[in-house]
This record gives sequence, C-alpha cells and structure tokens, in this order.
Amino acid sequence: MKLPPRNPNKDKLVTPQLMSYTYGQSSVFQLGAGFFCYFLTLGYHGFLPHRIIGLRAQWDSGAINDLEDSYGQEWV
Repeated sequence: MKLPPRNPNKDKLVTPQLMSYTYGQSSVFQLGAGFFCYFLTLGYHGFLPHRIIGLRAQWDSGAINDLEDSYGQEWV
C-alpha cells in the first residue's frame, strides 16, 4: 500500500514477456501433457499408438464385427 498507483500510460499490465511465457512456454507443456494423457488412455484400453493409425475405417465399417486391439481382445 506504500507504492503509488501505476501510470496507465507508461506501465502496462500485459507485456511481450508475459505473452511469450503464457502462449509460448506453458502452452507447449499443456500440449505435451494432453497428448500424453490421450495416448495413455487409449493404451490402457488396448489401442497402442502404432495401432491407432488407419483404425477409424475398420472401426466404422459395418462388415467388420470383430475388431482386434493391440492385446488381442475383440471389440464387437
């Protein structure tokens, strides 16, 4: 409370350094954490990352009734 109020013409609340940290560094960590949780959940349910690519066509196909995951379990 001993400091005087800031000068709105000189002192800015949002600086380029703050924008760089917010959108540059922390968003990269959030992106990595999001992908990690996504692949961890899919792996927990039997679909490892190397098996996911190209799986959507088989999953949506009406002709395939016994889709097999990475652990050999069938999804019907």
